[in-house]
Amino acid sequence: MLFRISSLPNETVSKDQDLFLAFVNLIKSYGELKHLVWMGREVSKFILENFDFNEYEKRVIQAIDDRHLELGRFHRELEVYFEIDFDNKFRKEYDDEASCFYIGYGLVSDSSYVQATKLLVEAYFDFEMSKHAALTWIYRNKSYSNTFSCEFDFVNGGGGNLFRVYQRAVDRRDFFFCLIDGDKRHPSDSYGSTAGNVSRNLVDRDRNHQVHIIDATEMENIIPLKILEEAIHEKGNKGVSKEMLLDMARSEHRQYFDHKLGMKVETARKFEEGLGIYWSDSEFYDEDGEWICKGFGINIGDHCLEVMNKSSPVKNASCVCENKDSYWLFLGKLLFSWGVVFKRRVV
Repeated sequence: MLFRISSLPNETVSKDQDLFLAFVNLIKSYGELKHLVWMGREVSKFILENFDFNEYEKRVIQAIDDRHLELGRFHRELEVYFEIDFDNKFRKEYDDEASCFYIGYGLVSDSSYVQATKLLVEAYFDFEMSKHAALTWIYRNKSYSNTFSCEFDFVNGGGGNLFRVYQRAVDRRDFFFCLIDGDKRHPSDSYGSTAGNVSRNLVDRDRNHQVHIIDATEMENIIPLKILEEAIHEKGNKGVSKEMLLDMARSEHRQYFDHKLGMKVETARKFEEGLGIYWSDSEFYDEDGEWICKGFGINIGDHCLEVMNKSSPVKNASCVCENKDSYWLFLGKLLFSWGVVFKRRVV
């Protein structure tokens, strides 16, 4: 996450001990590769003249100053960033137009607020895939690959328990990003129970987080096509022809296809009764058959993860098609914005 400090504190705020703690915490978070920090040159000069930092903190301030030009416009390349407010000590407000969280300095005087970004997901598989998506965004942008990485703290939603975990995180006022499977089987389908609970109870007041619900069945549906193809070739459902599985993987109906269990004709009809034509437009649809297509295999997500883990971020990024994998790239940029850090620690 990028924290920007664009203005100087006024004379009254400058005497507040919490101001010094806020700067120390932000400086340490930068040095320890938990966040990025940009501050105006006048800000770095002000704090060096007015506060008693230790030698390490001074080195970090110098490192921040050295990146002043590089990060000056970087917030424009992100989906979201944080701006420190010196006028409202405990402000916590999200500006949709600017894609910016305005945060009072009193909040970051508590070091718990500037730990690595928390990523709340339903399972560890989603956490690992999220990191791969962020890395894809980094390595698709060559100017980033030598400079940036992405760091998150895993928060386990525990599947159906995610809504309760979400509520606790909101109550604690943590800064976090929440990613949830949509569990949709049709473009007009409603969200599944977990995503539905969160979407109906989103907390907008004093927002401290962002929620993204995947507009698909689940994470598996947006994994880059070439990765899915390789997983199908290596370990796809043995009871179905590889050709048919690959045809479904490449089809425009993949987004709402249950990758693990497949889609039966009878189930598709039930969805279409209330939601309109979708599956019966598919080249796989046979009204006299039992299946539109069987699933790729109950562990297809894990097999895709194996493919990505045994490869390099560079190779994984090269597999991505800008058109077919546009959702993966969109998600990668969003995750990158929340978890971006430099690769090299300040020592």
